[in-house]
Amino acid sequence: MTVAQVLDAAALGAAKGSGREPGLRQWVYTKTVVCESICGPRTSWARYDGAQGASVGEAPESQGRTAVLVSENIEFLRLGKIGEDPRKTWRVLSQLPTEPAELLARVSKDPYFAAGYDPSTRPDAGPNRMHDFRDELPEAATSGARFARILYILRVAPNIPPEINAALYRALALIPGAELVDTLMKDAAGRPSLTIAFDFHDRDNTLEYLYLDPETYAYRGLRRESHGPGGHTESYARTATGIVDHPGQVPGGPVPDPSDIVMLEPPIVHSRPVGP
Repeated sequence: MTVAQVLDAAALGAAKGSGREPGLRQWVYTKTVVCESICGPRTSWARYDGAQGASVGEAPESQGRTAVLVSENIEFLRLGKIGEDPRKTWRVLSQLPTEPAELLARVSKDPYFAAGYDPSTRPDAGPNRMHDFRDELPEAATSGARFARILYILRVAPNIPPEINAALYRALALIPGAELVDTLMKDAAGRPSLTIAFDFHDRDNTLEYLYLDPETYAYRGLRRESHGPGGHTESYARTATGIVDHPGQVPGGPVPDPSDIVMLEPPIVHSRPVGP
């Protein structure tokens, strides 16, 4: 198969999604494996209205035991980027054009999608060339920048309107430079996956990989390798996602015991500088 054929198959599968927007008090459940210096599983919930988030961990309130920790999302910490607020992410994505070339142009220009690694950022953007979200940054002008933006959308927005999800894969097929790896590669969760590779041809010799299910072509995750000075590798796999009614709940699972839910104290936020 060619890259275009694989991405078209992924688009056909993505178009079969439910298309149901969650309720405001429902939660987006996501289970992932993230590999940086070490690999580890992560489980999180984001309330659809963006008011709260939850994860599994330990806190003083849980007396050292593992619990579902629920915290308030602080509005002023949001930077107006995709993935921060589930409801806004859905709304912005739903307004994108479904024609792949038009979608690619919109995503490339809109600063809402300027997140993650982008080789078109300024040379002084830092050693790992991550975006400085405090500044307005140029549009994704290179093939690598566009490829990275779409992969970032697929990573941070597990709940995407089906017709837009399909258009994202077809937009990827319009970006020159992607190659189909001729053998299955393992994602961060150890699953042999169909893999599309992209060489950024940047100063850090960066490669990025998109992992797909070899049977259904569904999204599985990504991997980024930097082979420049101080090389870095990051890999991400999504192993489960869904819409549930309670933090700590998994799709099709029972309502969690209230004793397993810990509400964290919100941080103290000062409206003006504190001090003499």
